[in-house]
Amino acid sequence: MGVTNLGDLLANSRKERTNKEGQYQDIVQHLRDALKDGEAEVRAAAAKALGSIGDTRTIEDLKEALKDESAEVRAAAVEALGKIGATMKHTIEVNANL
Repeated sequence: MGVTNLGDLLANSRKERTNKEGQYQDIVQHLRDALKDGEAEVRAAAAKALGSIGDTRTIEDLKEALKDESAEVRAAAVEALGKIGATMKHTIEVNANL
């Protein structure tokens, strides 16, 4: 069994992380696009998923969904924004205690 070069390990780790970040961004973008889908069920599911992910960069998209014609979508957007807000509050509290 050969000795692995630390530089190679770090480069591979960085490459894997970059690939995962790219996949994550693709998923988030697909969900953001789904907020504009023609079906209310799809829009509501996208809002819920974005809330579960908790990416603060989707707040504006979710705020826009609050204006949706569907009550189901609006409710999902409220729930999602609440989850993101709770996560942000927790992060602020943890950082304040460091």
